[in-house]
Amino acid sequence: MALTEESKVDKIEVVGGDTDWVHVQVRTKNIVKRDGVKIAENFHRTTYSPTHDVSKISDPEVKAVCQAVLTNARKTAYLKVHPLPVK
Repeated sequence: MALTEESKVDKIEVVGGDTDWVHVQVRTKNIVKRDGVKIAENFHRTTYSPTHDVSKISDPEVKAVCQAVLTNARKTAYLKVHPLPVK
């Protein structure tokens, strides 16, 4: 009786179109199989803001979407409304 687990990104959404900035939401599906038959699944969500360091994203498809939409112009607009805390 072999148990295996698979994880894959199954949804990438760009949200926030009514502002000058957007966020990227990513859903990852986790599947547990016993002898090749799915016995369980769950989902994990991650959100990337315009200030996220895109270079640290490991999934190439997610990274490409973030590079395309999380531009410097959007980061600047976001920071005007949500400034980083002063340390």
